[in-house]
Amino acid sequence: MGNAKAIDILAVQEDRRVEIQVKSIFQRKNIGWPIMKDKIKLSCIYIFVNLNADKMSHPDYFIGTGEEIFPKVKQYETRGIVDLSSLNSPEFIDRWDKLTL
Repeated sequence: MGNAKAIDILAVQEDRRVEIQVKSIFQRKNIGWPIMKDKIKLSCIYIFVNLNADKMSHPDYFIGTGEEIFPKVKQYETRGIVDLSSLNSPEFIDRWDKLTL
């Protein structure tokens, strides 16, 4: 994970390629994940992870395509953020099916 500038995972099967970007926050009080709107790749899959260190429980996973995530970014002059509350729905929670090749 970390603060990579490019994709984190590249999955390839025959002629299909899926790029995956993983973003994580340490605990719920962080509110969301920093990302600038101009850095969103529409063809990429994004996995947002809340590690839940404050609750000492299993991580929460929110999965979406770049097209789904782009409108969720709150863009400010010098930063952007995807709020945890904007992804806290069945459309994103544990949607591992979006990763299928």
